Amino acid sequence: NTRVVVEFAAGYEVTLDTSTAIFIENPSIFLRIGQAFIRRIRGGLDKLTTNTPQAVLHDISTAYLVSVDARATSVRVAEGTVEAQSRDTRFPPARYQAFEHGEITNEGRWSRMGRMPPAELERQTSWVRLVERLSKIPVPRLDSMTEAQARAALQEVGLRTLLVMRRASGRFAPGLVIDHTPSAGERVAPGTFVNLVLEKEPSREQPANSCTVPEITGRTEAEGKRLLAASRLVGEATQRASGEVDVITSQQEEAGTRVRCGSTVHYT
Repeated sequence: NTRVVVEFAAGYEVTLDTSTAIFIENPSIFLRIGQAFIRRIRGGLDKLTTNTPQAVLHDISTAYLVSVDARATSVRVAEGTVEAQSRDTRFPPARYQAFEHGEITNEGRWSRMGRMPPAELERQTSWVRLVERLSKIPVPRLDSMTEAQARAALQEVGLRTLLVMRRASGRFAPGLVIDHTPSAGERVAPGTFVNLVLEKEPSREQPANSCTVPEITGRTEAEGKRLLAASRLVGEATQRASGEVDVITSQQEEAGTRVRCGSTVHYT
């Protein structure tokens, strides 16, 4: 009655459904019975081969669902391509593309069942999404935080900081986070390392009392004011439309513009 997520050093993640049995034959697996969702999560030269009583499945940078019973091996491809071959190699291999599905029987014959509607594939892999929601952590939004704040936010949810780099974007005050990988909202395993990119100090040619206008269009007013304050600027609304949606639709001073610190940025 247990579902398990196994991460392989070759860069793959295998999610096992209940009543499933596998043997790990590094760097391949043998799926004896049950079903597994196999997904490549990192690039690399190594390939994870899935063996079953009826078939040999070669990954070609993909994500796919494999189901095995006493009669056949079924393949449903979510992304990329899978090459399927009978174990006795009597029949030529078949390639399945995204949303295609088929099966290989004990006799070694493979059949192609056409394209599967995305909604049907989502239904058949809903148990995988459930495992992801329970076992993965969404990366928090870190832009406009200081390095110390970003490290604390990551540590609070069980993630770690790997690299800290600096780049000039002209969108934030120096020292604030302008980008990070994995990105905000991406679900990752506990303990995953996150790389931070911080805004560089302005060049010496820039006046010491000048500040960079951040990108506030598309943000809520509260978020926009927070970004402006972090950039040592002040926000002022020049127009407000009636409605329930609180979002800044445009800004008069363009993002990346250098203005005197303390200046007012006007927005709608």
